[in-house]
Amino acid sequence: MYVLARRTLPLILVCAVATAWPRVVPTRSEATQHQRVSIGCPADGQAGPVEAPEANARSVPAAERLPETVAYYKGEQAPGAFAPRGWQCHVWYGSGGGILLVTPDAQKPVNGTAWPAVSGEAVELTFHDSGASGRYQVQEYSLFFFHTRQEFRRWVEGTGFNFLNPYEDFKNDSIKIRGRTVAEFITPPSTTGFGTAQFLRPSTDTIEGTAVFGNSKAYGEYLVVLRIRLSQTKSQLKTELLRLNRTCILESRGCSTP
Repeated sequence: MYVLARRTLPLILVCAVATAWPRVVPTRSEATQHQRVSIGCPADGQAGPVEAPEANARSVPAAERLPETVAYYKGEQAPGAFAPRGWQCHVWYGSGGGILLVTPDAQKPVNGTAWPAVSGEAVELTFHDSGASGRYQVQEYSLFFFHTRQEFRRWVEGTGFNFLNPYEDFKNDSIKIRGRTVAEFITPPSTTGFGTAQFLRPSTDTIEGTAVFGNSKAYGEYLVVLRIRLSQTKSQLKTELLRLNRTCILESRGCSTP
């Protein structure tokens, strides 16, 4: 059984910034090349390993031509994400959702656990499914981001999870709330925070991302969290990835639900 939540709950898993890069709608003649930047990712989880889908079986969920440095990665049981082209990807899944992890090199579980620990560059997209054990993360994070502290405290008292305190755990983060369903966050270098709540570990580079609370007929309420860490020399690429993924999540193009 694959337990995919780093918090101590008895569960199984779990900034868009304007850019000056040109946005070009691909012509029909460019469609084939556009399709080739969709990468299939293998998966591991409760039901066993799942082979990577055929790369040409999935289209790129973007209404624009991607930069040559970017590709779309997608595996079973998790949403897809835009990340640097040429990287390695893998999905870990459980009853609470799925996590897509894209890194420069292949990642493997460490220290006898079922999941990896990443201290370097990465793009991580987590889907928290409220239909099973993921409902606790959906409730915890949605209350933390989009409700009052008093409402969060009442929920904690009602569930008995008195050890949960995201206000303390994520106190080092810079958080901006964008409406009722979108939160942008930055976890500073060498610190823990919401950016390190899953597979990513603290390092000398910041982690930036977006948390989006959604609702669909297929999954009901859910929370999707994007986390990106790139070196300081790739700030323009990071800005573009934040924008592409945030747009894809909000428009439900293929980055919000499996």
